[in-house]
Amino acid sequence: MIRLRRLEKADIPVVVALGEQVDMGGIDEFSDVMVAVDDADELVGFLRICIVDDVAYVNPVVVAQEHRGEGIGRLLMREASGRFPGLQLVARGDLARGFYATVGFWEVSWEDIADDIVDQCRYCPNLEECDPMPMRYLSEE
Repeated sequence: MIRLRRLEKADIPVVVALGEQVDMGGIDEFSDVMVAVDDADELVGFLRICIVDDVAYVNPVVVAQEHRGEGIGRLLMREASGRFPGLQLVARGDLARGFYATVGFWEVSWEDIADDIVDQCRYCPNLEECDPMPMRYLSEE
């Protein structure tokens, strides 16, 4: 059974390694990271929230390759969207856009995204391949 908990210091190397596996670059800020762990307390995924201009952004959510399709990303996103109304993110590629749409995110204008987040995409060497899309969580309320 998967459970969520706050990041512990011992989790940092695993979070960094998972981030590198999906080309997220060097994750170096760990102030608001939630991790998903299995029954053996092995870290199988994480989600980091970055606050920019008083808006919460998912940056990133990552699930270990061997655990994808088990609902872990959905569980992490449900927890985050419950904590942060108006949660935003930039989806990278068709697969990510499809996933985020299934958990309640909708496309928004780049003008709705903080300049710091836009710049991360604008200056990314993989911009064309990534085909990023800004999205916001729309609650059911």
